[in-house]
Amino acid sequence: MWALGMMVPQLTACSDELQRIFDEQIDRIIVLVDEQLRIVHGTHAGETISYMILSGGLGSSPYVQKRMKERYERGAGRGFVNAQSMSVLVATEPQLAVTHGLVLARSQALKGGPEVLSTRKCPVSYGVVCREAYDPAKHQGADVEQDPLDKKRWAERQVSWFIKQVRQSRRCSYGPFAESRARVGSSTSTRESINAFGTKSHSARSANLGGHAS
Repeated sequence: MWALGMMVPQLTACSDELQRIFDEQIDRIIVLVDEQLRIVHGTHAGETISYMILSGGLGSSPYVQKRMKERYERGAGRGFVNAQSMSVLVATEPQLAVTHGLVLARSQALKGGPEVLSTRKCPVSYGVVCREAYDPAKHQGADVEQDPLDKKRWAERQVSWFIKQVRQSRRCSYGPFAESRARVGSSTSTRESINAFGTKSHSARSANLGGHAS
C-alpha cells in the first residue's frame, strides 16, 4: 500500500498462523502448570487445589481460557489427583492485575503495613559484548587482537555488565552486585549470545499469564 509517496508496511496473518503462535505459548504454560501441580502433590499430598485464577494480558484471551479449562477444569487433568475438582477462574480486569497489585502493595507499605515484596533479587545478569584494552592479569586465555589503526591490543568477546545476578537475599539496585555465573557464546558475530544462569521462583497455586511466558 502506498500513501503520500511512502510505502505503508502491512502484516497479514491467517487464523491458523495466529493459532500456532498462541499454541506455542500455551503449551509452555501448560508444562509449567503441570510441574507446579506435581510439586504441590509431592509436598502436600493430602491437600487438593480448588481454583486456578488466570490473570495478566494473556490470561484475558478467550482462547487461552478455553485451553486451560479443557486441560484442567473439574477432572479434565486426570493425571493430577489433587486437582480433580479444580475450577478455572478469570480475574476481574486481568490486564490490570499487575498494576492493581503494585498500587495496593505500595499503599499498604505507605500505611505502615508489611511489604508484599520485602526483598528483591535479580535472577539473571544483563550485559553487552564488547572489547577491552588488553590486561595480561585480567585477560589470560582470552582472544586478543591488535587493532590495525591504533596498534593497541584488545581482548575480544568481553562482557560489560550493567546488572549482575544476586545470589544473596538483598534489595536489588543498580549498584555493585554479587558475582554471577555467565557464559559468553562462541559466535564471532557482533552480537554474541550470553547464557545467564539464574534461579527461578515458582508459584504453586496461581498462574499469572502475562505477555511473556517463561
